[in-house]
Amino acid sequence: MTEEIRSKAQKLAEHLQESGHPQHATALSKLLSSHLAGNALLLALKTVCDTLLTAVEAFDPVSEMELERFRRNVDDLLTPEKPEEG
Repeated sequence: MTEEIRSKAQKLAEHLQESGHPQHATALSKLLSSHLAGNALLLALKTVCDTLLTAVEAFDPVSEMELERFRRNVDDLLTPEKPEEG
């Protein structure tokens, strides 16, 4: 999630709080702090890449080793960060 989107979402949470919707404001704030939105996008992209790589393997079984290396790189890049503890 970009910083601009995070900032706008935080402003929305503040507006909800001020408008008498504390439950919704708290839920949005928790979502922002837990990185769930960004993680969901990364996991979706990772799933799409995995599906495409599986399809390529089906058409070209000889490329399996190279695609496995590529798949590991995709996994490393698109695995969501774990939230910082503390």
